[in-house]
Amino acid sequence: MKDNIFEIDHYAITVRDLKKTREFYESILGFEFAGQLLTEDGNDVLAYPSYEDLTGVPGVKFKIMFMKGYGITLEFLEYVYPEEIVIDTKPYIRGTAHLCFHAKDAQKAYEELSRKGVELCAGKAVRIEGGTHEGVCAFYFKDPDGFLLEIKTEAGD
Repeated sequence: MKDNIFEIDHYAITVRDLKKTREFYESILGFEFAGQLLTEDGNDVLAYPSYEDLTGVPGVKFKIMFMKGYGITLEFLEYVYPEEIVIDTKPYIRGTAHLCFHAKDAQKAYEELSRKGVELCAGKAVRIEGGTHEGVCAFYFKDPDGFLLEIKTEAGD
């Protein structure tokens, strides 16, 4: 595989509402809208047999939007069918993922997100004590769908 795969294309996140997601990632995190997939007739709900084959979900229907920022493309999928199954996104649950951003000042970012009413997972940005991450300052927060995000500042920054 190493001779064939050459880069990461995108990271995908399933969401409840593309409009709310776009607003959060644009206004809170500074991502830019990079497009939405449409059918030939301009419909935003995609329902092709090839997507059934790709996902392994019979009758699948969804909307797809892309946003870019900080060197990454995020793909957001809003499933129209099948009906959503809500999962717990606590960080210790197997399969839970998070996206981490480097910041110049994690404490300042924490305070800004707090002022903007973003759901923060702890009462403060935490400075790590001990181990190879000694001095790293970081915190978790959530997007409108509960997807975990992290901001961190390296030790010495």
